[in-house]
Amino acid sequence: MEEAPWVKQLKEILARASSPEHLYAELKALSPALPPALETVMTLKGLSSEFYYSTPWKALALTDLAVEIAERAEHEEAKALAWWTRANALIFLDRYQEALEAYQEARRIYQRQGRRLAEARMGVGMVAALAYMGEPEAAIALAREFEPVLKAASAFFREDKRRLGGLLNNTGVAYELLGQYEEALEAYERKRALTIEMGEAIQQARAELNIGYLLTQLNAFPEAEQALQNARNTFEEAEMWNDLVRAEFDLGVLYARWGRHQEASQAFRRAYRAAEAVKAPPTQMAELSLYHAYARLQAGDLAGDDLLPDLMEAAQIFVRFGPRFEEGIAHLLIGRYFLEKGEVAKAREYLDRASNVAQETGGVWLAYLVHRLLGTIAEATGHPEEAAHRYREAIACVETIRSRLFVESFRTAFMADKREVYEDLISLSMQRGEKQEAFAWVERLKSPVLVEFLASGIEPAGDEEAAALRRSFSRLNALYREARLHLASAGQRGELAPVLPDEIRQAIAAAETELKEDFWRWERSRKGVAHCRGARLCALPSQIQPLLDEDTVLIQYYTVRGHLWAFLLSHHSLEGPFHLGALSDIEKALRRFEADWEGFLELCAGYGSEYGRRYLKTFLDTTKQEAQTLYSLLLGPIAKALSSYPCWLISPDGLLYSVPFHALYDGNAFLVERYEILDVPGATVWASCVERQRQYEKVHRVGHPGPLIFGYTAGHLGGIQKEIEALRSLFPHTPVRMEGEATRQRWLREARDYGVIHLAAHGRFREDQPAFSYLE
Repeated sequence: MEEAPWVKQLKEILARASSPEHLYAELKALSPALPPALETVMTLKGLSSEFYYSTPWKALALTDLAVEIAERAEHEEAKALAWWTRANALIFLDRYQEALEAYQEARRIYQRQGRRLAEARMGVGMVAALAYMGEPEAAIALAREFEPVLKAASAFFREDKRRLGGLLNNTGVAYELLGQYEEALEAYERKRALTIEMGEAIQQARAELNIGYLLTQLNAFPEAEQALQNARNTFEEAEMWNDLVRAEFDLGVLYARWGRHQEASQAFRRAYRAAEAVKAPPTQMAELSLYHAYARLQAGDLAGDDLLPDLMEAAQIFVRFGPRFEEGIAHLLIGRYFLEKGEVAKAREYLDRASNVAQETGGVWLAYLVHRLLGTIAEATGHPEEAAHRYREAIACVETIRSRLFVESFRTAFMADKREVYEDLISLSMQRGEKQEAFAWVERLKSPVLVEFLASGIEPAGDEEAAALRRSFSRLNALYREARLHLASAGQRGELAPVLPDEIRQAIAAAETELKEDFWRWERSRKGVAHCRGARLCALPSQIQPLLDEDTVLIQYYTVRGHLWAFLLSHHSLEGPFHLGALSDIEKALRRFEADWEGFLELCAGYGSEYGRRYLKTFLDTTKQEAQTLYSLLLGPIAKALSSYPCWLISPDGLLYSVPFHALYDGNAFLVERYEILDVPGATVWASCVERQRQYEKVHRVGHPGPLIFGYTAGHLGGIQKEIEALRSLFPHTPVRMEGEATRQRWLREARDYGVIHLAAHGRFREDQPAFSYLE
């Protein structure tokens, strides 16, 4: 069908338009020649959508023309379509308040006409507008209303399947703004699955972009980087320059949070260049300025005169057009800037504005950031009560978000940069002499995932998720077998350093990614784990003390603001806090100690075990000095208090997990020669295990107090056999399961009857993918 002359003329105008002013002038001249009919508005809507991602200002100009034509036509359906078209263009210009008003106008018309499918189609963008204007809960409710309508239509119309993907995307945005990150991730993953099914690479990359940004919020940085780089490469290859701006922007935010400040700066510079090339709208430029300022503040870069003016200008734009979240972040960063400059009154003024936005929009993440900074101000200005209140509120926000995370790796990673606010409250409690409270907050930081696991029941995973996980395991194991066979064959051919072909390596990498994502979905289906909503369970000193024997002391190490401290908890008392010194000094001593051992082991590996036996005494004599230095730093200040306790429970913190406390030297003997020393993840974990053991022993009689020994040599680990023989000499009557007998099923069946289990095997650590580390 041949195009109407006015359509051809309009396309020519659009092709040569170089600025909004030029385009509006030409469209105004053309307007009287356009037929006032529904078909005209439909054509304008189709043309407008072609410019959403490339030049949205052209899309907006066409929608203004569509509204004018619809008004002239006095046609209700044309008016609804025109308002819908205008709202879509405004969304892509980040002018959310105007977009929401236009969507509402269109929806009123469709509701009067009873056109449910048209209302649902239009509602895809309306969900986004509601979310960005600070009404994410209303956005989610609307999405739930429209999803079944679009799902039914998508069985017949491909465009409605694409719209369903858009609705899922915008639902994810709403969940993300509420701090419900796993619900957001699930929505983004559903969109990605739809785009893969439809074979739409660009839409798939857009889903990857949102997934990558969300993973950044969860501190899952390596996975986020992979997703964002994949999306970036797709956009660059397809010359989707507007999408490329967003990809570079998201990479800048990722690197800023990751502490890779130079890469963040480079990514933002690339984003600026790309944004200027596509004539990005003021709202997008304001967003770039906002998060570039965030990256600079993260890096401690307050130099230059542009930082504050850029933030002020961005705040004005967001106040006028939205999104509300960015409005709140702008006020927050201005407050942070003034705080860094020492202008406390101005800092408080802008933080109060950010707090108002958080309260009005339900933004838990924004509320956390505000409370944290207001607590810092209160503490610095001599208001400890207010500071403690603010820190507690900040922690409540953190734990509200974290309580919604079912994936263990997400719950762990999410806390990585939240520890400081706990340390702030611990420090404040110590200054105020509140030992019990300080100890309790320390416990909140100790092995939280394990605490939650022990404290809650586990509901079984869904059948569908478990089946998908089994399939992923099978595929990956098959690839591992293929890789091992290839390497073995290459070795038989005499290759000294065989390597895997690229296709096998790439297939394994893809299968590992698939397995990891299936594992996340499986964990999300196990709803019973880790949900102590609001505040995590942690044992108070008074709850732990009755479980401690008279001859046992718990050494609770913890770090606060770069210094190491300790509490001593016994059956009768809580002593401390004891200041043990700067972490930097302890780290230097530990590195020297480790270097001595690593050097000796390398010499043994190079010259044989005979060398090790010959020089072991000499080595131990020289290494005692470093072992004694570590003892002096970690235990010297509390040695007198510890001397009456023959059994020590040591709960390390941070780098202390690398300290072999048994091998420390007190000047007369190694600690293992004088004390019974047990490492525990935390007091709460230890107490939970003791209580479970005592309850179990009341019901069951443990018939085998000796160890159950499992060993596996993998056909080449001779040291394992020697380890087993040494254990047999100590426990001649204990059962030993070796090689083919050491199966997972047997371990699960027999382990419950033993108080001690010994696994003799070799571990393989995957530095590139720690989650895929394993025992041979």
